[in-house]
Amino acid sequence: MSHPTNQSAQYLPIPWTITSTSPTQHTCPSPSSLLSTFAIVNAIVSLLAVLFGHRRVVQELTCGYFGSRGSQSWKLLWILPVGLQLSANACIAVLIQRAEGYEATFKVSELMLWLTARPRLSWIVLGACAWKKHVVRNGAAYPHERNHTSTSSSKLNINISYEELQPTSPNPRYSHRSLSNPYAHIPADETDTMDFFDDYPWWSAFMAQFIAEFVLQIMALYVMGRTAHYGAARNYYKVYLSTYWDIPASARMMYSGALYYLVAGSLFLIFAFFFIVYQMFSYKVKTLGKGNTIAIVISLWFLLISTWLGSWLFWAGFVKLAGDL
Repeated sequence: MSHPTNQSAQYLPIPWTITSTSPTQHTCPSPSSLLSTFAIVNAIVSLLAVLFGHRRVVQELTCGYFGSRGSQSWKLLWILPVGLQLSANACIAVLIQRAEGYEATFKVSELMLWLTARPRLSWIVLGACAWKKHVVRNGAAYPHERNHTSTSSSKLNINISYEELQPTSPNPRYSHRSLSNPYAHIPADETDTMDFFDDYPWWSAFMAQFIAEFVLQIMALYVMGRTAHYGAARNYYKVYLSTYWDIPASARMMYSGALYYLVAGSLFLIFAFFFIVYQMFSYKVKTLGKGNTIAIVISLWFLLISTWLGSWLFWAGFVKLAGDL
């Protein structure tokens, strides 16, 4: 970015700038390189989220302390990704301020909040994985998973003998299966009643990331609202006036992305709020079911074309406009 006295700076909704003190020695990165960096970071973080979001991987890394099936720890662990995101934004702001050859006029808190509007994809990718069901046999032993079945069986052996299970009279209730394996029906925990249960290994990671994204997008609403208000006050949204066509195309993209984010994002946040509240008071994982795969795909596409697309439109226009200054 150049000095704010540049004529194009009037289209930016922010009073601060990042300038090079010596343009011949220290050049600002091009808009294409910045957007490419966003895309690469999104791809890498999404892959890492899928890998380390699997509950069995978490069990291995924590030696069984975390990653238990049916864990409700996501109700608190969402604080971690929010804290990491804000801390990373603050570190970026400090590094830019201290970069040699550049002059930044912003406060750390200003850029930290501004960066919350960046597009993030990992929570949508985790959402696609969260609905994947793995059918696991009760009592299946994993290296660091606590086996509840063996504990329950040992307790029953104290009070019930095998002879007591022998039928004294013909009765259809007694089956060959119960006599050959009297503990086959004992669930792994109180929520399972069959030999096989449905496991959703990415569910906890998705819910933690989903709530974190919900909080971050509420913060980003301030950035988008401020941008939309700045444009509306200058008639940048009235397509029938010359003020709309006189501004650069990148500025129109930025203001359109902010308005789109406010409209589509508000609908998403309303949906997200009720979804989170429902899951908070639900004792079992509620899924849409295999028969409603189309509904899952539609939901994920809605997430992609709402806040995520709005963020990309906003940042693509902002970066291009700032690079032209």
